[in-house]
Amino acid sequence: MKGTTAANTASSCAACKYLRRRCDQSCFLAHYFPASKSQDYLSCHRVFGTYNLVKMIKSVQEHERHEAVATLVLEARMRVSNPVHGCLMMQRVLQAQIDEHLEELDAVKKKVFLFESLHSQIELLDDQLINTSLAVVPE
Repeated sequence: MKGTTAANTASSCAACKYLRRRCDQSCFLAHYFPASKSQDYLSCHRVFGTYNLVKMIKSVQEHERHEAVATLVLEARMRVSNPVHGCLMMQRVLQAQIDEHLEELDAVKKKVFLFESLHSQIELLDDQLINTSLAVVPE
């Protein structure tokens, strides 16, 4: 009897291990939360609850479910680490970085334009200098 319990525990998904139930072939969450992803399941369970988690996954088309689970795990982890803002805080930080880099890019583009125009003016002056030196022939 102990051998079967240990075998079931070893093959149980993260959800069944946490909920202390037997994991069988019909377990819906076993495909998305194997035993190695127990922290992912625990985060999702804390934020959404198992019932809502299953409901959200089932509401997505089957070919998109793995991506949906990855998104739910990310949202849950962010909610656990920052309960007030969750992913929104990370979005704001990243958007601020993007804005900062765009401003820097604009400044660099302006400098490049300035140096290109100065370079073309120098080339014109060089051409004029060469032309005037050729026009004045010493006697």
